[in-house]
Amino acid sequence: MELDEEQREVVEYDESCLVIAGPGSGKTRTLSSKAEKLWAEGKDLICLTFTRAAAKEMRERMPGIQAQTIHSYCYSKVGWPGTYDQLLDKFIDKELKEKYEWVLLDECQDLTREELDVVLSITATNLFAVGDPYQSIYGWNGALGMGVFTQLAGLREFKLTNNYRSCPAIVGWLNAVYGRELVSRNIVSNGLTAILCRTNYNVWEASQVLEDNSIGYTVRVGASELTDTKEEDHGSDKLKIMTCHCSKGLEFDSVVLYKWFPDPFWGEEKNLYYVSLARASKNFREVSQPSDLVKVLEELGSKS
Repeated sequence: MELDEEQREVVEYDESCLVIAGPGSGKTRTLSSKAEKLWAEGKDLICLTFTRAAAKEMRERMPGIQAQTIHSYCYSKVGWPGTYDQLLDKFIDKELKEKYEWVLLDECQDLTREELDVVLSITATNLFAVGDPYQSIYGWNGALGMGVFTQLAGLREFKLTNNYRSCPAIVGWLNAVYGRELVSRNIVSNGLTAILCRTNYNVWEASQVLEDNSIGYTVRVGASELTDTKEEDHGSDKLKIMTCHCSKGLEFDSVVLYKWFPDPFWGEEKNLYYVSLARASKNFREVSQPSDLVKVLEELGSKS
């Protein structure tokens, strides 16, 4: 797996560290390469991810490696306590815990206090945490953000600034939102267009606009610790509709942000806008009226 200079420095560093990974910077590639290196060296490690889909991807890349969500890991150790909320507490209260020489943690900005306590309780020596403070969008669900990791003693910080997804115009827009000096290095093209909405109501409304104009689409419901990704096919898999939260981790040639202009433009609302913009490879458009949605799709060549 070929790495750039920034990624290689991270993978070769042999102590605990915090990786601040910009959008499209090859976060999964870096995390997988780190795991492969440690695995080949016979290190005792575990990979903890935010979603079951991410854990499955890690296991497929490296058959035999231990990769789980935090909740599934706790369940494997203490069983189901009766309710979802009690699972982490039961594990934390467990007196004897297995310790790992290396704990590799994905999407660290999304962890709650209880999830962080689980991670730290099984870390014997080294913690390799990857995330992006500017894509922290789950504070409403108790996520701590990455600030807590910058306060952990002994964590050297690395930054990944090369963007391998988006064209210079999109990357320039990202830098205008948050000045972090990202650099466009490549463009990923998959022929997909996404209509992103702030609320489920707007997802339904956009779907109705497409139905009324006989435009095929697919509605996506995002994955989490509790659920797998679900998609409802309404005639086309090239045009997808979902909430902005559901789009995290995905990429599209074109993104249309439907009926949402963040106000106020700060905090998690600004982060969510940043996440939405970062999904786009070539085009990003903002639409305020249902009547304009079809016109924009025609301009992008996404109407079928």
